[in-house]
Amino acid sequence: MRLKQLQHFVLLAQERNFHKAAARAYLSQPALSHSIKALENSLDAQLFDRDRKQVSLTGFGEILLVRAKKILFESENFERELMTLKQGDSGLVTFGLATTFAAAFAAPVLSEWQRQRNKIRTQLLIENSQLLTENLHQERIEFAVVDLRDASDFDDLDIREIATHPGGFFARKDHPLHQLTNVSNQDVFDYGLVSIALPRKLEASLMKNLALQKDQPLLQCECDNFAACEALMLATDLILPSLNCAIDASAKKAQIQQLQIATLPAIEGKWGIACLKGRFIQPATKALMDDFLNAANQYVERS
Repeated sequence: MRLKQLQHFVLLAQERNFHKAAARAYLSQPALSHSIKALENSLDAQLFDRDRKQVSLTGFGEILLVRAKKILFESENFERELMTLKQGDSGLVTFGLATTFAAAFAAPVLSEWQRQRNKIRTQLLIENSQLLTENLHQERIEFAVVDLRDASDFDDLDIREIATHPGGFFARKDHPLHQLTNVSNQDVFDYGLVSIALPRKLEASLMKNLALQKDQPLLQCECDNFAACEALMLATDLILPSLNCAIDASAKKAQIQQLQIATLPAIEGKWGIACLKGRFIQPATKALMDDFLNAANQYVERS
């Protein structure tokens, strides 16, 4: 039994499909089949029930999957520790940031990071919190800043909470609604909203306040690129729900003004820095996590 065989076994258990598992392993399908068969022969046990459409784990396979994940996790931890000792002040940090958080803090934190630690490379994934959590579990990234209201599967994650960030509804400075003394919920809906995918709880609260039915879309335009949402807001009459930190970080800040709408639920950022429990965290990774935590908390303190 080899570690590579266990890796192939876990991939097939996750995908339940030889073609998809082979693609993730960068192998041909016959090569993956050979690896799985060799593992079954070495254990003298059948690990999968196979049919034409998909594969499923046998009882023995279910037991092995739990052990295999632990073995591979510890093996990868050991490799990371060795790599850290060999690399010293060099290396690579892979991480993810939720879209709005990235718009506010990626540039200032990473620019300072490069000035102080230019031998350490960084690889950043900007995505919604659900996809970032999936990437954490698949160990494609070492840590992620996620929205604590919208991510799932937190049981095996260590979370460092970030101070709550205030926000609101924003429009271009010459937007017609800035001329009104009292902006109603209907006014907001009539002009339409543009936003990244909103946390589900906030979306439900806005739907309720705007008296929308389940089949009525809340957003006129949804895009997981914050800069694109901002550009569309500035070019049209659409309104952008956002956090103050993202607007303050924008090069177009002078062209944007917050609307005063007391009747809609508060727009807030509830983030946390997440990493897998028990995973070895190299010093450089911990330092970058601390930098993002400090930058985000200091913004709230100054506000």
